[in-house]
Amino acid sequence: MPARRRWKCWPVPRRSTSSSSASYRSQGWDEALALIDRCRKLANGFDVAGLYDMYVERIAAYRADPPPPDWNGVYEAESK
Repeated sequence: MPARRRWKCWPVPRRSTSSSSASYRSQGWDEALALIDRCRKLANGFDVAGLYDMYVERIAAYRADPPPPDWNGVYEAESK
């Protein structure tokens, strides 16, 4: 199935991903993690586990060293 059609067939995970992104940007780590877990289950078979793993790792890092209160959600890579 072409990627465009798969995405249209994926409305619930897309909404959940948008919600988890909003929670992430507002530093609502617990809510973001809960939504990421939901997204993982809904997105089974769409090969996006690496994306969710990346956000879980970033949240762990931000919990250890929080970004400033006015953080806009942008991640600055420290290495390639």
